Amino acid sequence: WKQWARWALYGSAVLFAVDILLINYRYSWIVLVGVSIVLFGLTFRNVGVSRRSMQNAGTTAATGLDWRYLFAIVLLVVSIFMYMFQPTVKQLNFPAEVSPALRTTLKIGGSVLNEGPTQSLLGSGPGTFGLNWIKYKDPQVNQTIFWGVRFNQGFSWVSTLLSTTGILGTAAMLLFLAGALFVFARALTKERKGADDSFLMLGVGPLVGLVAVVIAAFVYPANFSLVLLLFLFAGILSYVLSEKREGGEGATEGKGIIQFLLDFSERHVKFDSQWTVFISSLVVVFLLSLGIAGVYFELNRVRAAVAATAGVTALNGGNTDAAATKLEESLLFEPRNVNYANALVQVRIQRVANLIQRAAKGENVQVEFLQEVNRANEVIQNAVNFLPMEPNLWRTRGALYELIIPFIPGAEGLSFDSYRKAIEVSPLNPAAYVDFAR
Repeated sequence: WKQWARWALYGSAVLFAVDILLINYRYSWIVLVGVSIVLFGLTFRNVGVSRRSMQNAGTTAATGLDWRYLFAIVLLVVSIFMYMFQPTVKQLNFPAEVSPALRTTLKIGGSVLNEGPTQSLLGSGPGTFGLNWIKYKDPQVNQTIFWGVRFNQGFSWVSTLLSTTGILGTAAMLLFLAGALFVFARALTKERKGADDSFLMLGVGPLVGLVAVVIAAFVYPANFSLVLLLFLFAGILSYVLSEKREGGEGATEGKGIIQFLLDFSERHVKFDSQWTVFISSLVVVFLLSLGIAGVYFELNRVRAAVAATAGVTALNGGNTDAAATKLEESLLFEPRNVNYANALVQVRIQRVANLIQRAAKGENVQVEFLQEVNRANEVIQNAVNFLPMEPNLWRTRGALYELIIPFIPGAEGLSFDSYRKAIEVSPLNPAAYVDFAR
């Protein structure tokens, strides 16, 4: 099976190279530059170990330049050439990917850090870069076609963390990435007993993949694939490179805590006493319950997304009744998703407008009107209470009250207050000022 597996890997590598050439994304060449440097270093070490092993065994070692050196050098040269000159291999009509520049992302992070000591240490919170963007973006952006675009991530995964997780969160992420690379590289290049170095071949691929993901974290925004690959490669390396030990074998007495942490090995611990068995069983049950709960909440998120998609489709087809039903279903599965709440209120606003048109034709819709307004008001009020920094919620709230000004006393003041709040939380958004002026 080794022969066909090797050819399958060669084929996948060729397809991967073709994909990179066709896509020709500038930052992918930066990733490949780093990968080629790591490959060259690992090749230098592995070739040296192999030749020493052959010499110790009395076998004549091969001389000359190993093909792995040539591969790493060619990959490095090609990556640098493609990054510097960007030749067009084939023109493909891919949708453009737009993200804030690194300087803009760091500037927004600095603005958040200047809000106070809490924000400096902990940031504004995970997933809040979009709110920071609309609050601190450069006013010159409003002169471009991206004036109404909200970027939910900055230039890259790591640079976005500065504003969302603060100094402590960014430092923790950098420490994790650097520590993972150091520990895994140390375990891979560690001299071990025995002449068999086959474990090196199993660890080189995942380590190079981890290096690629770490470099990508500095030049590309986070996504599901990037996060999944990071922990997937870390898990594979943890299994492949760990030394299998029993509980008392290779004990670490006399070693410091740093050496203990760097001693990358797998240990089996046996519990003999009843209380330790009981506590370990509780821990296992707790982790299993936590995993089941995580699956349950994730399934609810999927069901909510499916229902919301069906609601938007129904709204585009003019069926506001079905749209409201589906969006209510999505909000039931994920009650804290303000995007679903905002969409539901907008549907109810449309339904209120339809009721007003029916009333203008002489129909008695007073009961339906009050019910619809109360339902919309309840949803939007819960949403703004949960996330008061979201300007779109305040704009939707203002639009609701603006629509019912002729029919409900005091709605005018509530509408003005809502639009003022939208301006307060997003002072650089021109649409909020237009709503207020209208």
